[in-house]
Amino acid sequence: MTDVERAEKYIAIFVGLGDDWPSCAPVDGERTKRGIRIDGIEIGPDTEQPGVWWLDDGVNPIRRYRQKETAS
Repeated sequence: MTDVERAEKYIAIFVGLGDDWPSCAPVDGERTKRGIRIDGIEIGPDTEQPGVWWLDDGVNPIRRYRQKETAS
């Protein structure tokens, strides 16, 4: 699993937790002003779009993730 794949897995968990996401942060994660750094990848909640998270790997443009819609 790459660092980006690991960060994406945590984003999937954090999106579902809402504001309680810090309770599930990995022990090797480093808190930052904007979110958390995991294996050199920074992720965090978007302050302007509730339910949206961003991922910054320092190389590619910032990617955004949101919870998938479920069929009713």
